[in-house]
Formats: sequence, C-alpha cells, structure tokens
Amino acid sequence: MTRTVRDSSLETRAARLRLSPRVKPFWRIIEPGLHVGYRRRRHGGGTWTVRRFVGTGRYSEKSLGVADDLQNADGVTILTFSQAQDAAREWWKAEQRRALGLEEDRRGPYTVAGALEDYTRDYTRRGGKDLTNLRSIIDAHLLPVLGCLEVEKLTAKRIRDWHHSLSTAPKLVRTGAAARQRNVKAHLSSDADAVRRRRSRANRILTVLKAALNHAFAERLVASDQAWRRVQPFRNVDRPSVR
Repeated sequence: MTRTVRDSSLETRAARLRLSPRVKPFWRIIEPGLHVGYRRRRHGGGTWTVRRFVGTGRYSEKSLGVADDLQNADGVTILTFSQAQDAAREWWKAEQRRALGLEEDRRGPYTVAGALEDYTRDYTRRGGKDLTNLRSIIDAHLLPVLGCLEVEKLTAKRIRDWHHSLSTAPKLVRTGAAARQRNVKAHLSSDADAVRRRRSRANRILTVLKAALNHAFAERLVASDQAWRRVQPFRNVDRPSVR
C-alpha cells in the first residue's frame, strides 16, 4: 500500500490557512524526485500542484486541483493533502511510461499482468534470447493465478504461498497439435529427486515474477518492492541428488 507522507503544515486546512500567501508553492517531497506543492492564495483557498525532477536542475510541473480549504473534498477537483499525493503519484506513473515510450497508462490499477506485459516488452527491446520460454512461463504459471492482482496489494505471504504451491502442483506437458498443457501426474513427495526438480522449476518461475516486479519498481510504476523482496527461493535444488 502506498505510504501517505505527513506534514503538519499541509495536512489540515487550519494549518494551511495559517501559511502566508505567496506565488511560490510550499513543496513537500513524497518520493525521490517527486514533490507535492501547496500554493497559498491571498483570497480564497489554495491549490495543489506537483513537480517531478527531469534532470539538470529542471522540473516538470502540473496543477492537480483545488485544496479543501473552504469546501469538502470530492477526490476529483477538490483534494485533501492525501488525495493530492495519490494524484501526484498517478501523474508521475503516466509521465514515466510516456518517457519510456510505453503505451498510455491503463485504466484502473496497475496489475501483475500489466507488470508482466511491460517486462516482456522491455525484455524484447533489450534483445532477450529466450522470449519463447519467458512467454510460456508467463502464460502457464503467472497470468492464470496472479495476473489480475494489483501489484500494490501483493503481500509476501501471497507470493510465498503461490511459490510453494508450484513445487507440489501436478506436472504439465505439451500435447496435441495445439500444444495445449494438461496435468499428467501428481507430485510424489517420497521421490527426493522429483521434489528437487519441482522446487528448481518453482524457483525459475519465481525469478520471472520477481524480474517483472523489479522492473516495475525500477521504473517507479509501484511504490515499494518489500513484498517480493521478502520471498526467498528454495535452497540447494539446482544440483541433482547424489546416489
């Protein structure tokens, strides 16, 4: 969940109305390179604005709306300090995507499916050598279970439970002209080498998920990477058992 930054001078209407009117906004940093500003007008209530650092001492700015100094907030044109932060981050995400040459920001929340799509596009642009396998893993193991989830709402437990379930799921093989996948046999917990292989496979799938989520975090499309950073792969599963 996105953290709301606190500021005793800006978070209440009473505090804001005690500020001196001026043209230059009172800026508050909410992310590295991203600031929310409050411009106190001489007459009437103030307004919210946002700026992001674009390099060499330059900033790009945008008006967000009216502060809820004299009217109750509606979340659209009249905003609280917290709502102004949310609007600033949404604008920042859209600007980041535009700077990267990605498609216009999708409607609705940023999902795992969106992160996987962005990562696949970046992987292709960088000349990735195993695109077919990447797409196979995404289509078979990631999109069906996690694709619709919001990245901001992912928890370490949710990812860890999914990762562990991969190590006990029935084996999948490609069959038929359409190369569709189907289950062929259940996982045998008594077969140590089979357990190792399934856990190794689960780790490779987890690596793809983490790569996509890390890409989203690196491009500042999500606010935190703590959920997946706390999920660890299975250990000692990359070498076959010695008989």
